[in-house]
Formats: sequence, structure tokens, C-alpha cells
Amino acid sequence: MFLENLKQLLSNKEHPAPTTTEKEIREKEKELGIDLPESVRQLYLNVSTKDPLFSNCFMIPVDEWMPRTVDDRSDLYQVLPIFAGEKTAFGPAVSVEPKDTFTNTSTYSNFAHKENRKVYGLSFNSKFPKRNPQKPIPIKKNIYIRSISNIMLPLIASQIAKNAKSIILADYDASFEGYEWFKKAFTPLPDQKDLTPYADVCRYNGDPSVWALNNYDFIRVSFDLPNCYDWVVWADSDQPLEKLIKESGIRFEWYRSQNGNVTPTKTEPVKEIRKIPKERPLLSIAPILKYIHDFAGITGTYTTKEQIEKAEKRLGNELPLPLKEFYEYLPNEYFTTYNTIRRISNLRKRKNGKIVFLEENQYVFLASVEIGSCYVYEMETDDDDKIWNPVGILDGYLAAEFLQCIIEDKLPGLSMGEWCSSNIKPSKAQLLSFFTDIEGISDKIAEGNKFHLYDVCHKEGIALYNEENNYLLLYAKGEDNLIELERKIGLTDD
Repeated sequence: MFLENLKQLLSNKEHPAPTTTEKEIREKEKELGIDLPESVRQLYLNVSTKDPLFSNCFMIPVDEWMPRTVDDRSDLYQVLPIFAGEKTAFGPAVSVEPKDTFTNTSTYSNFAHKENRKVYGLSFNSKFPKRNPQKPIPIKKNIYIRSISNIMLPLIASQIAKNAKSIILADYDASFEGYEWFKKAFTPLPDQKDLTPYADVCRYNGDPSVWALNNYDFIRVSFDLPNCYDWVVWADSDQPLEKLIKESGIRFEWYRSQNGNVTPTKTEPVKEIRKIPKERPLLSIAPILKYIHDFAGITGTYTTKEQIEKAEKRLGNELPLPLKEFYEYLPNEYFTTYNTIRRISNLRKRKNGKIVFLEENQYVFLASVEIGSCYVYEMETDDDDKIWNPVGILDGYLAAEFLQCIIEDKLPGLSMGEWCSSNIKPSKAQLLSFFTDIEGISDKIAEGNKFHLYDVCHKEGIALYNEENNYLLLYAKGEDNLIELERKIGLTDD
């Protein structure tokens, strides 16, 4: 399947003949004591490491292969780098060991059992240690682990897109006007069908010369595709793209054109301007954090009161109560599962008084608190003016972040359903008839925040609901319970 898809991707142009032989691969595997995934073998037997399509990353030749140790804070992986760019490298994990005995939030348990084993692909810093080759290399904080075959195809597609003569871009989110049209108009490559929201690499049904790529984080950060957009669509000329735009009625942005096509208006997406929340006293979120903690059944190593007090003494101020409670209830093993939470010992007060505690998983923004303020502040990392904007009230912000931290790691026995405005059937009033306040707190801490936490059907589930955009995340104990819960509240048909 991978080889078939690879050949489809490469079919539009001539490419130099591959020079790597099966014998060379086998000999290198024996020398290194590794067993390569079949998809990696097929890649090297069918693509030349000197192919000019690799414009801002390169394919590492077989004779330069060297396993590296990659650290994701929970596990240590032995990885074989096969692609490398200026800042980022990528390759399959050939083995993994947990750094401690806590394995619920790591991939070790799946990797260690052959019946559940997947061949993971990891993205990591490409500045390899020279003096000590096995010195652990940090995993990229904005990269999540996926199957090797489901990363190599979009990675190669990103290089083809970079060299395409005509490119248009689309910004996808839950309210994307062409959501349904896009799903029907593009067909994913066969082994990409299970990926969401559509697939990584797709082909336009109206013209097979038109391709689309979901501009995933590891591609756009690592290999320099436009980072303001989620979909890149390309062809060898403007004509098929002009036709696509006309047929779809969707607003696309021209990135590269042969005929001088330009987008009539400003190409940068308009930033959302959020109204500054009204100030209010902060509330304790300990009861709601305990509720979520117990619902998920998580365990791990926790930040102690003594560690918090030590940090406060160093900072010269007492931390806001909700932030202290957040640290007390969130196990350290979950600090990098969703966004990156800075450890209590790493908190520092900046000259402007802000204390940064969170880095968004794509490093798009930082989040901070300020002593004496109820707000949580965010600063976009590409903002030259370095402006910290109040985006919510700290208690409700942290309660929503807590839920997403622990669920993002796909805990055994927990399942999540994601619903956006285009596919939520019940009205807001109908949904809310199944939702109730959690511990007498969640309604209060929703004030001034975009997310609202709810108990669903008397402890059958937890909902994280953005009422402004009608966007819903629903959590239940197991896939069967989730399906039943979705049916009960009307999200799916009987």
C-alpha cells in the first residue's frame, strides 16, 4: 500500500533512478542490529537520496545511517534518522524504554507488546551530538507520535508541494465554510483514510493532477511550508486550480501562480479579536480537578506542596490559588501530552511581571499569569511587539487545560468524540438539557472563558463545550459508552 501511494505521488514527473540496493540495506541492518519497517525499505529502493525534489530537507544515505537516542521525557527511543532538515530530523523508532515505572501515559506499553505494536515515527532536533553520538536528543515539543508510513507520505508530499508551479492555500478550522465540500471533492490515498479531519494527502476528484496536503505541524515547522494555513493545494499550472476555486465557491489564497493570480484581499488570516473578560475573584478549582482526575483514573508523580512553597519563595510571591491546585493535581507525566506545562521549578518572573507556565504545542503562543491579576495572558511567539493579551480568567482556563492534558494522551479505557458546528444536530438548548454543573463550580468558572465544562448525564461523561462556536469535545469511559452517550444526547442517529 505504501509503495503504491508513493508511486502515485511521484507519477507526475521524472525522477532519478534509485541507487540503494536491497543488499546494502540488509548489510546495514545487520551491522546496526536493527530491523527496518518495510515502508522505509520501499522508500529507499524506489527514491534516490539525490532526488532534487528534496529542496529543504534531505534523505540520509544508507551508508550514513546511525541510530540516535531521542528523549520525550517519558521514554527513551532508539531512532534511525532518515530525513533531516536545518532544524528537524525524522525517523522510525526501532526500540523504546520507559524512563521510570510509570507507563500509563507513555507509548511503551503499546510498543513493548508485539500484538499492539506500531512502528512510530518521531521528529526531533537535527543538531546531532558529535562527541557523544548517543547523548539523548530532545523530541520536538509540537510533534506527536504517529505511524512511520503515515508520516513519510505527507513529508514527501511537502517536498513536491514546495517545488510545484502553482499553489493555493486554505485555512481550516471548525467553522471552515467548505468542510463538507472538501471531504467530497478530495479522495485520500488508501492508507491515509483513517486520519482526520480528512487525510494527510489527498487527490482532487475533478482533476488527478491536483493534490492537497494537510499542512501538519511537523511538516510546516520542520520543512518550511506556509504556517498560517492548514491545507496546501497544488498543481503544475494555474488552470486546474482556477477551475477548482470556481467550482468550490471557497475562498483560497494564492501562494504561487504562473499567470499572475493574486488574492484580491490581504492574504494573512485576520486575527480574532477577543473582548477582554470582566475581572472577578478567582475561585478554587480543586473540587473540579479532583472530579476529572478520578473520572479518568490517572496516577503518577505529583508536584508537592513543599515544591510549590519553594518556588513561591524563589519568585518572591504567592502563586494564584488555581495555578497551585493545577500543579498539585496534574501528574508530571502529563506535562507534555497536550501543551507543554513548565515544571514548578522552572517558573521564572519576567521583567514585566509575567510568569510563563505554558507553551502551546506548536509554539504559537505562551501563556502566563501575573501576581495580583485574575487573568491568564497569551503572547503570540511571532509578535514583534511582544504584547501579552488577557484571554480568559485563570480558574476556568486551567480547568479546561487540565482536562485536555490528561485526555490528549489517550488513556486506556477513555474515549473522546469531537463535534463542530457543521455536524452538531441538537440545538444548544437540547444539548444543555443533558449537561449539568460540576461540583457547583464549572458554571462559575466559565464566566470570562471560551470553554465550559459540564457533567454529562450524571457522571456518564464530561463535556468541554465552546458555546460561542458550538464546538464540543465529549469524553466517556470506553468507546461503547461514548457511542451510547452520543446517541442519547442526539449527536448520532438511533
